[in-house]
Amino acid sequence: MKNLRTCLGVMLFLYLLLYLSSPLYAYGLRQYSSQNGLSNSAILSMCQDDDGFMWFGSCDGLNVFDGLNIQVYKPTTETNNLSRNLIEYIHEEAPGILWVQTNYGLDRFDTRRKTIRSFKEFKNRNFFASSGKEIYVIHENGSISYCNSGEEEFRKIELPELSIEEILDFVIDSRQNAWIFTRGGKCYTYHMERSGEEVVFRPFQLFTPSEPLLACFHEGEKVYYIDVTHQFYELNLPSGKADCMFDLQEIIHRKGEVSSVIKHHDDYYIGFKTSGLVRLKETPHSKTPYEVMDIDIKPGIFCLVKDRYQDVI
Repeated sequence: MKNLRTCLGVMLFLYLLLYLSSPLYAYGLRQYSSQNGLSNSAILSMCQDDDGFMWFGSCDGLNVFDGLNIQVYKPTTETNNLSRNLIEYIHEEAPGILWVQTNYGLDRFDTRRKTIRSFKEFKNRNFFASSGKEIYVIHENGSISYCNSGEEEFRKIELPELSIEEILDFVIDSRQNAWIFTRGGKCYTYHMERSGEEVVFRPFQLFTPSEPLLACFHEGEKVYYIDVTHQFYELNLPSGKADCMFDLQEIIHRKGEVSSVIKHHDDYYIGFKTSGLVRLKETPHSKTPYEVMDIDIKPGIFCLVKDRYQDVI
């Protein structure tokens, strides 16, 4: 499995960028690893819940950090436990309800009742998105399953034109449009309509990239993508308008495959799978729109998350 090979080949430590009094330049860097209580130093996924707690999925267990202490969840022989120990994805459906993708299934974790239900049919590679009312999963065969909030059973939607190997990202916007971005430059868009308890995907064309894509990431109503010419774009989902932000050719040649992108204030942070983190710092009064700054992180970056309540990445 792809993420398992990552665990064996690259140590992905957990770092916190703590922004200090000057938002332009100053930041502090704090590192957490297994020596600080994490179940494993290779972090594959992250999520912040409604209480502000941070959940970290590692190559050996699920960790929750309350700002002071770390609690670890691992599969055991007892009932109500995670389906496996390699945590690839974490999503909060509602306060106290997490969906956790392991290397052997999808788990619905009620963090307040401490109960877990596992769906073993989702043990292979999947893509996830949430509408706020349902969670959607794209299977390896290209079909989509969804589960209504508060329920524990999945319903299936057949979309035969999808190929899981071509998909880069899957996101649902505030207008109930589903966006599926693929390597070939095709962007599938569907308007989601409810008919009783059923959801119907109505296809329509809203956006097509000018070039095939290399990488794609979403954050709220924004999508950040990099095409085969190494141009970096920001796409506004409600308007369907994409703006070219920066030419990443030199940076990608130097640092390799991009693994994650987020925007903090007016700057972009770009993680690289084997070679650390870069900040594109906005320079509005300069000839170039952004200054490239290397953050002092040497290991590979697998994911980036912003704290919703503090000035922390």
